[in-house]
Amino acid sequence: MKAAVVERPGVIVVKDVPRPKLESDYDIIVRVRKASICRHPDYELWQGLRPPAKGGWEPADYPFILGHEFSGEIVEMGSKVKEIYPELKVGDRVCEWSWCEGFAEYVRIDTRQIATLAPLPGNVSDEEGAVLELAGGSTIVYAWAAVKPLDKVLVLGCGPAGLCIIQHAKNFGAEVVVATDIYENRLRLARKLGADRGVQRL
Repeated sequence: MKAAVVERPGVIVVKDVPRPKLESDYDIIVRVRKASICRHPDYELWQGLRPPAKGGWEPADYPFILGHEFSGEIVEMGSKVKEIYPELKVGDRVCEWSWCEGFAEYVRIDTRQIATLAPLPGNVSDEEGAVLELAGGSTIVYAWAAVKPLDKVLVLGCGPAGLCIIQHAKNFGAEVVVATDIYENRLRLARKLGADRGVQRL
């Protein structure tokens, strides 16, 4: 199968690698349909700004496969997966946002270790599934969990995560949301999505 492999800092190559196999009864194999790019950590790992990691926390060496946010279709499933995810079956579309080498055609997921696997309903596209972490995953949970009605919120940066935080803050009752960014087009979108004020910073 094809995968995006970081061979050394700053060097990424699309190359043939072995297709993953079930290694336990709790594993699933997912055919990746769409994968998203995250500056933290994809860019930093690619550039060598942080050491390679497997599973997000275990030290690893070069070469390694990037990608941790993606959507896809279950093509194989171990016999004990239903103990953890009783609703899943082969053929289901899922999204995942952990550390599973999503820049590859197929990915093995150990369902005992991944708490961020979710089935995708039919009205959610593969593209949307690949970025759902931003709408409700761990990155955003920490951001909106502390927001209370009448709070005043400052969002530093209006990239995809910042834009989701703006919407969550307003949904959770923030009285005022101020957004900052260096790009005016992002600030326009931030105001459209609920920011009360956008401030361009240099």
